[in-house]
Amino acid sequence: MVRKRTGYVMIDAVVSLIILSIGIYIFSFGITNIVLLLKERSYDNYVLSSVVKKEKEYLATISDASLLPEIEAYEIEKKDVYIVRKVVDEKFEMVNSDIRIESEYADRSFNILSFLGDSDKDEYFE
Repeated sequence: MVRKRTGYVMIDAVVSLIILSIGIYIFSFGITNIVLLLKERSYDNYVLSSVVKKEKEYLATISDASLLPEIEAYEIEKKDVYIVRKVVDEKFEMVNSDIRIESEYADRSFNILSFLGDSDKDEYFE
């Protein structure tokens, strides 16, 4: 006697499709999270570069180290920006600015050395 086992084959096919669809869903969810994390990271880098540019422009306008505030804090689009300034050399008025950006996902920090009243713009290269 030969039995037909087509019912078992269909159940195996349906279970295999369910397992495959769950695997594809988990994979796509992971890829989506990675893409969103990288997008947020590039935006953090953009905010950090704009803060560094503003800091360099601000230090170019200051002519005396005694007028310089040591700590400054403000917020840019739900990101807290902290700037700690230390005068490294009194004679040459060199300032070390430690810039830290705290966001929901990550913290970024950057150190810049600047001279007071000195801008990076060179009239020959603009």
